[in-house]
Amino acid sequence: MVEEIRIPPISVYVILDNGLVKVRARNIETFIDELPEHGGRGEHVTPLESFLAGIASCEIYMYKMILEKMGYKPRALEVKCNGKFELGEGLQSLGIEVRVAGVDRDVAEQAWELVRKYCPLYATIRRAGVEVKERLEVID
Repeated sequence: MVEEIRIPPISVYVILDNGLVKVRARNIETFIDELPEHGGRGEHVTPLESFLAGIASCEIYMYKMILEKMGYKPRALEVKCNGKFELGEGLQSLGIEVRVAGVDRDVAEQAWELVRKYCPLYATIRRAGVEVKERLEVID
């Protein structure tokens, strides 16, 4: 089911542009900033927020795709990530909260197991030995 998905090589181009980091991926540009207390403007997401958003986004797209391949269309999907980072040590702990509506609990749990098995970012975190606390909430 999920094994046939192929991820193409990915690249980004990043430059410092007037005090902000400009990120170009494909033909899309966005900015990454830092908090004012760390010398940034605080106008855009930080690198660490972007990292967590990448994990949450990967999980939500994988979840949606897996549910659809199983023949279900969820009414709502939400993923919240919390991380604890240490300078020089990286990500120490990760919290992932998944909320899904429109499927029954058995289906939601089965899909979640597949997400945790196949999500490339989750797999990277897992292999790094990061402590992960997870919670699945199924809403009627």
